[in-house]
Amino acid sequence: MYQSNPSMAQADINVLAPLIETLFARGFQVSMNDMHFKIAQEEFKSKWLLEVPEGTENVSRDPSVVMPAIQGNMNAYMSQGMINAHPMLAQGVDELVVMDMVQQKEAGYELDANIEAGQLVFANGQRIPLIALFLPLLMGQPMGQ
Repeated sequence: MYQSNPSMAQADINVLAPLIETLFARGFQVSMNDMHFKIAQEEFKSKWLLEVPEGTENVSRDPSVVMPAIQGNMNAYMSQGMINAHPMLAQGVDELVVMDMVQQKEAGYELDANIEAGQLVFANGQRIPLIALFLPLLMGQPMGQ
């Protein structure tokens, strides 16, 4: 529907709303099993699973119920060289290491967290809202600023 007409009319929204309600009420999962890329011999790897559990209802009337319902897990690895090549990224990673949310490995850094009630939950028990990962993108600014 959206592909054929990127600006949706109220009638289109009225058709989609019950379908969205059904999708969320039944629950679903979205996963990235292996995202891996190299730039100039430096690498980034990531895998994650996001799940909206069965019974998540009223999302078309109140979209704020979605984020607290999300659960799953996330793992990411970035090589030391990739971090060194991006000073702003290095600053953010250093802060996460100090907070014990990212672990320094032999040749890079690893983030490993569960996702519960819309929050990243780290092994040390610290929690940060999942939306915090997306705020720099939503605000159009790089991380660390």
